[in-house]
Amino acid sequence: LKKYGYLYEWEAAKKACPEGWHLPTTDEWQTLFKKLGGKEVAGAKMKSTSGWSETDNGTNASGFTALPGGYRVDNGEFDAMGTAAYWWTATESDKWTAWTWILFENDASISELTYGKGAGGALSVRCIKD
Repeated sequence: LKKYGYLYEWEAAKKACPEGWHLPTTDEWQTLFKKLGGKEVAGAKMKSTSGWSETDNGTNASGFTALPGGYRVDNGEFDAMGTAAYWWTATESDKWTAWTWILFENDASISELTYGKGAGGALSVRCIKD
């Protein structure tokens, strides 16, 4: 759905940010979470005040306005749209995967996970200013 924005494969995600902006590293994401009081509470402060389930909209105290855009799996199907948000980082885990951050419905915390960089899997991107 258009309201959730685009989903990118990892190579495209690294190039998606406009000039003067970049795909954040895992460390840069962690700096955000620390400023928001830690990973355990950051998610609620990042979630939009609408767009999640009626009982799980966030406060958007951070101004991040996170929406549950889900992800696209390798076979081209979409999953978790409306229930989870997944963002790429610029940090590789290994040759085949990169680190991502995930925010789930009915959860105030944010979690880290690796996700395959190729073969059609796609996640959201948030850029930060250089």
